[in-house]
Amino acid sequence: MNDEFLGKPVKNKRIRAKQQQQVKPASSGTDLFSGPKATIKKNINWFIVTVLGIPPMIISIISAVHIFDFFLVGNSKILAIALAGSFEFLAMASLVAIWELKSMNKTTVLALWSMILLMLLLMITGNVYSTWLNLNSEGVTAISELIGAEMGPSVKRGVATLQGAILPICSLTFIKILANYIIVRKQ
Repeated sequence: MNDEFLGKPVKNKRIRAKQQQQVKPASSGTDLFSGPKATIKKNINWFIVTVLGIPPMIISIISAVHIFDFFLVGNSKILAIALAGSFEFLAMASLVAIWELKSMNKTTVLALWSMILLMLLLMITGNVYSTWLNLNSEGVTAISELIGAEMGPSVKRGVATLQGAILPICSLTFIKILANYIIVRKQ
């Protein structure tokens, strides 16, 4: 007779694995990998990933348009478009790489952080420059009245810096949060 049907231990690993698959109890809905609770949990995870992923994508597109103005100062339109898009994707990829690749040595991690900082500074500069070019003088006047400062280049510079610098910082922060969430979910 076959050892499988008698309940005796089976020495063959393949047969033992097949036997264990056949003996699984029916799911009561509490198992994380089946039933309605698992579907809800899966949908919540997708919702969280989507909510954390959409803001950096939108901000990156806006930031790329802003950086386009900055790169247009020294490049043709085609090169400015390519550079703006490349810098946005490179910043996201570098940030995700730091948290995703645990086998990197310290020199590579330091180089990646250096690249992220340089790209962040370039993105901030490009966003501030584009914001400076497109500031509405009526809005700047209203802000200078609100804070009680005289209308001048310092108020315009402050508004441009505040509006331009926040975009890449928010984008990279959300990408970091999303990467951490995905990594924690994998473990």
